[in-house]
Amino acid sequence: MCFSPMPEITEPLSIDVLIDNALQLCRELPDTPEYMLYTRHIRGLRERLAGGRLRIAVLGQFNRGKSTFINALLGVDILPVSVLPITSVPTVISFGTVNQCTISFSDGKQDAVVAGEVRAICDHLTRYVTEQENPKNRLCVTEAIVHCESQLLGHGTVIIDTPGFGSTHTHNTETTLDLLASCDAALFLLSADLPITQVEVDFLHTVLKTVPRLFFVYNKVDLLNEREREMSQKFIRETLVNTFHFTFGIRLFPVSAKMMEGKPKDSAAFEKSGLAAVEKEVIDFLIREKYFTLSEALLGKFNEAVSQLIALLEKRRDALNRPLFECKERMSAVEQLRKAVCREKDKAISLGEVEGTALTEYTETLMKKKRPGLQNLLQNHLQTLLLSAVKSRNDTILTTALERLLEEMFSRMGIFLITELNKPLKKAAAAHVRELHSLADTVSAEIGGTIETEHELHCTVEDVEIEMVTDWKPENAVTLEQVKNSFLERFASAEKWSRDNIDRYTPLLNDALDAGLAQLSHYVKNRTETLLNTFIGKCALDYDYLADRVMEQFADIESRYAQEQKKVEPELKKLVSLIEGYNNVKEMAI
Repeated sequence: MCFSPMPEITEPLSIDVLIDNALQLCRELPDTPEYMLYTRHIRGLRERLAGGRLRIAVLGQFNRGKSTFINALLGVDILPVSVLPITSVPTVISFGTVNQCTISFSDGKQDAVVAGEVRAICDHLTRYVTEQENPKNRLCVTEAIVHCESQLLGHGTVIIDTPGFGSTHTHNTETTLDLLASCDAALFLLSADLPITQVEVDFLHTVLKTVPRLFFVYNKVDLLNEREREMSQKFIRETLVNTFHFTFGIRLFPVSAKMMEGKPKDSAAFEKSGLAAVEKEVIDFLIREKYFTLSEALLGKFNEAVSQLIALLEKRRDALNRPLFECKERMSAVEQLRKAVCREKDKAISLGEVEGTALTEYTETLMKKKRPGLQNLLQNHLQTLLLSAVKSRNDTILTTALERLLEEMFSRMGIFLITELNKPLKKAAAAHVRELHSLADTVSAEIGGTIETEHELHCTVEDVEIEMVTDWKPENAVTLEQVKNSFLERFASAEKWSRDNIDRYTPLLNDALDAGLAQLSHYVKNRTETLLNTFIGKCALDYDYLADRVMEQFADIESRYAQEQKKVEPELKKLVSLIEGYNNVKEMAI
């Protein structure tokens, strides 16, 4: 069934309309115990409002005479009394044409019921609700319900006798606190023999947060004279005002419940004891203002129930959303990882270009540094050859020897350059491989798998080593034009012959040196560029592979998200509508 949230209303509604609206929403709740608990609770508030049952708790520290006070107020000695902490289980007293007491248990035992004489009911209660007979509620009593024919209860009023707080029986205090949530008003008993204690002040902090209407009854005033009574009442009022910052006057109802023992309610003692004032100004007032009192009391309980129900719905909504949120977070993390892989790929390509330029500049630097030495080597070797050839003066032998020298020199120069360039080339490649493998580890951790870098990634440091070429010869640079000496020059002096040949061969050797170095530089640069581009290309392929693995993970998470969303979407929509509806109900109550 499709559910539409309640329309927004700006003006506050009456409590009964609010409850009806909430119960309408409750029909859409799942049929589970946790939700049914709140539905029954809200329905119970509606029944209480319809039945006009006003629940008034009698609170007080142990030995303040609560049971005696209630007996006197009812005009029936139906509750057991004692100087010791007496009540360990709450006793609910309501109107009945027949005196009856029903004891309910939490352990499955059948209810214990007694009807008839007041004395029998009192004895029955003594057995089950007193601390002496039922210490720490070992009999597992959940509730004691008493019906009696008292005019005070004739208008649907319910009086609740609560366990005293502040005694050595700490469970009594806990029981009383648990009971407060279901009460509409409370009579807080203080005692003349000990005007107000810190225990009572501490307990009042909790009571004022829970009970909407509170009245203070000052019992055992018969123990004090008039002056002492005035002083103690003044002390109590000042303590309450200073502690709780009440902006209105504190009304104390002085009573002597003991004065009514053995006396009928219609006697003059009822007026003199102060109980008549309590009945007239508190109980009768609450009865006259019953609807307002109940509305005020039930509104807080209603709002609390709705708030707890909203919290339960939100908890379920969050539980359904959690897998979706986790999928979204995972997709976001995986997408960020994919972008990181792409950035690293672009960075590697850009860095490869920078490294290629740097290696070219490094090659030029090495060539420039080596050229003067090579030129000197050629010049010295030329002079040595001329000295050995001065006798034969064979031009062909001289030219051949110089060509061999050039060939050997260029071969050694090539080996030198390749050796020197391999060092920075391998260093750069190692840095690329480290970055790639580090990112591969990150991807493995993120996608929950393992990337075998040795088998799945292609680029390695070994890929960037220029092979040695010992037989490299620059084209035409090692072939010299043969110098032909004239017939007469053969008869020139050795010194002149050597000098003339130096002048003839030096330009040839310099030209050959420049041409060979230029070709060598071009050769090495091409080899380096090709090798580096191939390596960076493999790196790019490896980065693409990592990106593909990441996207496979992204697609898997995206698929799970779609499946989960499809599964929970109907319930989520209903929960969101219910939460909105209950929030609207709460706003109507403001």
